[in-house]
Amino acid sequence: MTPAQSNGQRRRTTARQTEDIMRMAEGRTRAAGGASKGAQAFAAHLPAGRGGRSRAALLAGASALAFAALGSPAALADCSGTLQTISILNFSGPVLGNGGDVTVAAGAGVAGGPTGVAAVSCGIGTLTNSGAIVGANGAIGVYAGAGQTIGALLNQGGAVISGGNGAGGINLGSMGGAAVANAGTIGALTNAGSIAGGSGGAGDMYYGGLGDVGVSNTGAIGTLTNSGTIRGGASGSSDRYGSGGAAAVSNAGTITDLINANSIVGGTGGAAGFGVAGAGGAGVSNPGTIGTLTNTGSIAGGTGGGAFFGSGTPNGGGDGVTNSGSVATLDNSGSITGGTGGSAQYSGSGGSAGVDNGSGATIHSLTNRAGATIAGGAGGAGKSGGWGGVGLTNAGTIG
Repeated sequence: MTPAQSNGQRRRTTARQTEDIMRMAEGRTRAAGGASKGAQAFAAHLPAGRGGRSRAALLAGASALAFAALGSPAALADCSGTLQTISILNFSGPVLGNGGDVTVAAGAGVAGGPTGVAAVSCGIGTLTNSGAIVGANGAIGVYAGAGQTIGALLNQGGAVISGGNGAGGINLGSMGGAAVANAGTIGALTNAGSIAGGSGGAGDMYYGGLGDVGVSNTGAIGTLTNSGTIRGGASGSSDRYGSGGAAAVSNAGTITDLINANSIVGGTGGAAGFGVAGAGGAGVSNPGTIGTLTNTGSIAGGTGGGAFFGSGTPNGGGDGVTNSGSVATLDNSGSITGGTGGSAQYSGSGGSAGVDNGSGATIHSLTNRAGATIAGGAGGAGKSGGWGGVGLTNAGTIG
């Protein structure tokens, strides 16, 4: 079996595991979290010095289930357009859009109940976060519903937007929540702080929970500009099966311009004991449409999950950029790197591709400028180390 076949087989195994997880999760109620749980989640993510969870549609749908605990949107409607300013620590969410601006001051924060800030029946003009917005267990940090608009989302330097972490379980760890989930329209999303998907909970016996996406878009985003960090959620480990890490940015809708000047990193795959670990998440996963992707910083896939028993099987890292849709222009002046393969006692897993353009996908123009890097990830450690990944793999169309 070739390295490519081996990695493909492991990825298909991970896809089957994900389907199994979803089937096992059906009929279960994910903890929505009250004010006290939201406060605990918030306290764990508050920026220092500021007081006291692909795959894209699957994860976006999973996050929407957590959001449903808000209740009837019609009953929550109040489109008065007044300014909402959060200036206290542990303000109990959700903060619901009313058509006006929302400001979270430095040193303050919203503890999700379960969602942090949401545009459901009314939009939000400008959402400015200088503190922390954190979803409760497994819930979303910031949500824009279908048909709603957030004119601008500004996450300032030192500020945090995070999805809630999933809880551990004996059989199945629960899913994390997305940091930002958009099913409507965000005019401009500007991040100078940290946006992080929630981690999946550990599953002691069978399946670790899925991590969720840093920025999940199934609607439309005008410009996404990152000078901070956007990270996909790590997935939970288990004695039997680890789940795949989440993408940092997952786009199943439309992003006109994605501009990265710092760090975008996929989530780490969940480790496994005597079963199969999860693959790392992609830095940027695009089954939708991206106009221009400009990178002057670093975009990297997450590290694959390792095996902590000799009979376990590690999994591959995530791609730096994986495209199954359309990218008009990819312009790289920084580094785009595949994730490192998972380690194991005997055989490490393979690293992933820097850029993977899938079958039927199109990148109309790809420019890798002088001094820039598009590289595959390193193979995982083991008595027999894993294969390194390729820089660029293309089964679609480039040019």
